[in-house]
Amino acid sequence: MVQKDFRMKGYKYKIHPNVEQQKMINQTIGCARFVYNHILFENLERRKRSLPWLSKFDAIKILPELKKSFEWLKEADSIALQSSIEYLYQGFKRYNKMKKVLHKKTVKKYEEINYIPTEYDNLGHPRFKNKKHSVQSYTTKNSRGCIEIKENRIKLPKLGWVRFSKSRDVEGIIKRVTVSKSRLGKYSVSIICELAYSPYKPAKNESIGIDLGITNLLVLSNGEIVRNPKTFQSYKKRLAFLQRALARKQEGSKSWEENKRKITKVHQKIKCFREDFLQKLSTRLIHENQVIGLESLQVKSMVKEKQLSEAIHDASWSKFVNMLNYKANWYGRIIISIDSFFASSQLCSECGFQNKEIKNLKIRSWVCPSCRAVHDRDLNAAKNIKIEAIRLYKLERDSACI
Repeated sequence: MVQKDFRMKGYKYKIHPNVEQQKMINQTIGCARFVYNHILFENLERRKRSLPWLSKFDAIKILPELKKSFEWLKEADSIALQSSIEYLYQGFKRYNKMKKVLHKKTVKKYEEINYIPTEYDNLGHPRFKNKKHSVQSYTTKNSRGCIEIKENRIKLPKLGWVRFSKSRDVEGIIKRVTVSKSRLGKYSVSIICELAYSPYKPAKNESIGIDLGITNLLVLSNGEIVRNPKTFQSYKKRLAFLQRALARKQEGSKSWEENKRKITKVHQKIKCFREDFLQKLSTRLIHENQVIGLESLQVKSMVKEKQLSEAIHDASWSKFVNMLNYKANWYGRIIISIDSFFASSQLCSECGFQNKEIKNLKIRSWVCPSCRAVHDRDLNAAKNIKIEAIRLYKLERDSACI
C-alpha cells in the first residue's frame, strides 16, 4: 500500500462582505479577542496567587460560563472562540521552549542594576490583544462541512455565502479559514487545505549562485541582473509630505484620521508591490533550479550603518531568503547557505586565485593576476557562490550515503 504524502497549503483571497456580514466579522473578531484576553488574565492572576495554570481543555470548558455572563458572545462563531484559546496556548508552548535562553539574556541585560525580570521582559510571552493593532483576525475550522466554496463564493459559519476574488482554484480539503481585516477596512480570507499528494517538482539539472546587493538586488551566476525596484524610495517624498501634514493637524480630528488613513494606504502599496515582486522572483528561481547557493549576510549588523540601513530594509533580503527557503522545502529544491566569511568577491572564478586587494568595495571590476581573466565584482561573487554551493551539496550528499 502506497502511503500518501499529506501536505498543508495556504491560499489567500480578498473577500467582499455586505454590510451585515462586515458587522458580524467585526463582532467575531472582538469576541475572539475578548476570550483570548480573559483566559490570559485568568492565568496571570493564578500565577500571582501561586495556583496552577488552567489547562487548554479547562479554559475551553469556561466558554459556556462566559457566554452566560456575556450574552453577546453567543452571537459569535463558537469555533472561532475555541481557536483563540488554542492560539493562546500555542503561544505559551513556544514561550516555554525558549524561556531559558531568553531569561539568561534578560538577566545578563539587567544584572548591573539588580533588576528581576518578569514574564513581559521576555520576548515571545503572549500579550493582551488590542483592537488598535494592525492585525485583526479570527480563525474558524471546517466542522461538518460548514465551510465550502462554489464558484466565486465561500460559505463561512455565521456569515453565510460571501463573494471573494477567486484568482486561482482551491485544491485539497479545507481545514481552517482565517478572516482578516486590514487597517484600511478591507477584508481577506486565508484558507488552509490538506493535499493528498506530494507537491515536489521534477528534479532539474540546473544550479545557480546568487549575490545579493542594493543597486542590483540580485546578480545571478548565469549573468542575469535583477534590478532593485527600490519600492520605498518611489514613495518616500509622498510619505514625507503626508507625515508633515499629519504633524500639523490636531490628533483625533477628522482631518487627522483621514491623513493617517492616506499614510496607511501608501505603506500598504509599498508592502503589496514589494511582496508581489519578491514572490514572483523567488518562484521563478525555485522552478528553474535544483540547487541554489546564497551567501548568508549579517543583516542585523549591516543595518547599524546609517547610510545603508534604509536601502537594506527596502531591499528586503531576509524576506526574499525566507521565501526561497519555504518554497524549496515545498517543491523539493535545495538551498545552500554559504558562510559570510567565504571570500566570494576575492576569488577568481576561473583559476581560484585570491586577490585580497578586492576587499576595497570601490573596486567594481578587476583582472586576475594569475590567469588574466576580467571579472565584474558581483558576477564573479555569484559564480564563486555557485561553485561553493555545489561543492557543499555534493559533500553533504556523499556523507549521507555512507
